[in-house]
Amino acid sequence: MKKSQLSLIFIFAMVVSVIGNPMVVLAANDDLTFDSLYLSVRPEFDFPPDWFDTNVPAVLVVQIAELTNNTNEPITTISYPAPIDEPNFHVYAVGKLQSQGQYWPAPHVLSEGKIHIDLKDYPILPDEDYSLTVQYYYNPFTIDNARKSFSFEFAPDFNVKEVLMNVATPPAAKNVRIEPVKYALNDVKEIDVNKDNPISLDVVYDKADNKPANQPLSSKADKGDGNTDMLFILFVALLLIIVIIFIFSQKGSLSSKNSSKQKAKKDSHQLNAKKSKPSNQKVKGQPEQKKFNEDVSEEQKDLRKKLLAGEIDEKAYHEQMKKLNNK
Repeated sequence: MKKSQLSLIFIFAMVVSVIGNPMVVLAANDDLTFDSLYLSVRPEFDFPPDWFDTNVPAVLVVQIAELTNNTNEPITTISYPAPIDEPNFHVYAVGKLQSQGQYWPAPHVLSEGKIHIDLKDYPILPDEDYSLTVQYYYNPFTIDNARKSFSFEFAPDFNVKEVLMNVATPPAAKNVRIEPVKYALNDVKEIDVNKDNPISLDVVYDKADNKPANQPLSSKADKGDGNTDMLFILFVALLLIIVIIFIFSQKGSLSSKNSSKQKAKKDSHQLNAKKSKPSNQKVKGQPEQKKFNEDVSEEQKDLRKKLLAGEIDEKAYHEQMKKLNNK
C-alpha cells in the first residue's frame, strides 16, 4: 500500500474518531500556543538503529516544543511540519516528553509536508504545560568529493514565540561555513517564528569520510517507562549511603584514636608530674629513725672509748652495748 493511501486512511480515521468521540479535538492554530521551541540541526551526528546504509551521511533534527492548550477540551491530534519528502526521511521519536532522553511514543503518519501525530493516549489537557518532542533523520546532502552541503528551513503554519536555534557540525569537519553567519554561534534566539518569518540556513564543510561523531542510537533507550532511570537513581542513592557510612566510620575511628592519644598523653603528663614533683606526704618513722641511728652511733663510740681507757671492763661494755641495741 502506498504512503499516500496510508495517509488518507489515517486522516479518515481521525475524522471518524472526532465524530464518534466529541472529546477528541483536532488542534487549530488558535487552540495551541507554542511558547518555546528548542531546535537543533546536527549533520553526521549519528545514525538511527535501522538506517538503510551507514555509508550515506544523515542529518539529525531534534525539536522540543513547549505547548499550552487554550481550549476547554483535551487536544489529541496535531500536525507538525517536517521535510518528509527529502531522501531517506526517517522519524526517530515523536510524542510527549517525559524527561530528558525519554518520551511517550505516539502513533503518526506522514503527508502533505507534515507529521500527523495521534496524542489520544497522552492528550494535551486544558491549560497544561506540555512538552512535545519531534526527532527525525534525513539525507539532504549534496556531496562533491570531500565537500558536503545542505539547506534547512523551519516554516511552521503556527507561530512560535521563541526558538532557541543550534547547529552542531561534526568535530572532524573543516572549512565550515554556515549562512546566515549568526547560526554558527551556539543557541541563537529567534522571536515569533512562523511561515512568514521562517528559519532558513545553509551549511557547507569539508569531511572526506561519512563516519558519524557518535555511535548509532538505541531506539529502546529513548522510549522509557522510567525503569532505567529508577535503577540508576537507586544505584546512585545506594552508593551515596555507602560513602556516607564510610565517611562517618572514618570520622568515628579517627575521633576514637585522637581521644585515646589525648588520654595517653594526659596520663603520661600526670605520671611525669608525679615523678618530678616531690610529695608533701611524709613517710612515717623516716626522720626519727635517722636521728636514732645518729644517737646510738655516738653512745657506742663513748662506750668504746671507756673500754679502751679502762674505765669499764669488757663485761660492762657488752651489757651497756646490749642495752643500746635494744632501745
